[in-house]
Amino acid sequence: MLAAVAAFAALAGLVASGALTRLDQWAVDHAMPFAGGSSRPPRFLESVVPLLHAQFHPPGAGIAQIVTLPGQVVISFLLVVVAAWRLRKATWIAAWVAAVAVELAFRHLLTRPALYRNGVHLVAFDTSWPSGHALRSAIVAAALAAAWPRFHIPLGVWLAAVAALLELAGFHTPTDIVGGLLLATGTSAGRTMVKVTSGQFFWSLVPNRVPAGTRVRFDVTSIDVNHGFGLYDPHGHLIGSVQAMPGYHNELDLTLSEPGVYRIRCLELCGLNHATMENTFTVAPQ
Repeated sequence: MLAAVAAFAALAGLVASGALTRLDQWAVDHAMPFAGGSSRPPRFLESVVPLLHAQFHPPGAGIAQIVTLPGQVVISFLLVVVAAWRLRKATWIAAWVAAVAVELAFRHLLTRPALYRNGVHLVAFDTSWPSGHALRSAIVAAALAAAWPRFHIPLGVWLAAVAALLELAGFHTPTDIVGGLLLATGTSAGRTMVKVTSGQFFWSLVPNRVPAGTRVRFDVTSIDVNHGFGLYDPHGHLIGSVQAMPGYHNELDLTLSEPGVYRIRCLELCGLNHATMENTFTVAPQ
């Protein structure tokens, strides 16, 4: 998180100073084949009301409008609320509010050097950093992936498509998009997801190693019978447990601050070799 905040601040300085203007101008000239329509910033109602005065020509711009729609202000907020309700964690809502507040502050404080298309000053890009659409889309993807872990791959693919289409449709420059994604990373309430699959008589963990201080969410399931996922710290103390059930995904949230080798044991009698059902999980020093 701190690295993302530092990178965001550094990028803000580079954009404001004009150090990256040549990159953004190149993107305007060569990497926005679907760009068209007005060069003015969106008005308040256009930002709040989904698809109000949206441009659907050329067709690529219309596709971009639809694919990026979940990142719109109102829709993204509602999606984050749904995810927070499922997770019973209001921190996702707080992360969305904080991130949008920072975005709006930078929109008012930071003005980049002018960008042009065919000799016309693109006024909308003067105050388009960071990209609110990229920011909110990233938070939506992270919140929904936390609420429904089995959809994390499709959500990742969608977020990548959003980032690409924001550029191709001329909605944002590359530095806008990177700024939005960095801000989302810096303010996100997300955890590192560890997929745990159990079966007679094994534990599979992906990934099986994280840095110390990581906020981890263990997503636990079983391929056969019920098991009991028990995590023991390097001193042999049980620090968390949750049921591993076929057809269900149960979650265990922990912050693993102490480096070392953690041990996983089965806490529910699951067959003849129940006592041998163990594995390890490594927390590496920073």
